[in-house]
Amino acid sequence: RAHAAAAGSAGATVRFEVADACAVRLPEQDVVTLFFPFLTVHACLAWGAPLSRLRPRRLLRRAVGALRPGGWLVVVNQTTAEHARLSRLLRGLPVERVARRSFASDLLPAAEAAASVGRVGSLWRRRETVPHIPPRG
Repeated sequence: RAHAAAAGSAGATVRFEVADACAVRLPEQDVVTLFFPFLTVHACLAWGAPLSRLRPRRLLRRAVGALRPGGWLVVVNQTTAEHARLSRLLRGLPVERVARRSFASDLLPAAEAAASVGRVGSLWRRRETVPHIPPRG
């Protein structure tokens, strides 16, 4: 909330909202960020989340669908395997990967820094022109 308030102080419209992205109405956005989205059964089980809520395709379709043409999707995954799943799930959607970076944090205590080694951040851009796809009949 502090980051949203600071960004908004420069005149930008910034809002912090906690919601189920698969259920809430999403207006068009310039940027959508997904930090550690659950994309695999393993991630859900490791965090103790109910598998009934695991809907990675729907989550990513909604995130991409909320982007304006030219908008940015920023995703941080916990593992390289999870990032690979993200890339497979985004195939066929109107986005292209602009950057991918593996990162570990040396700003954390040693045990936590070691746990961050496999993390991957990626930046995707919604295509400016999206070919018309006829609705499924």
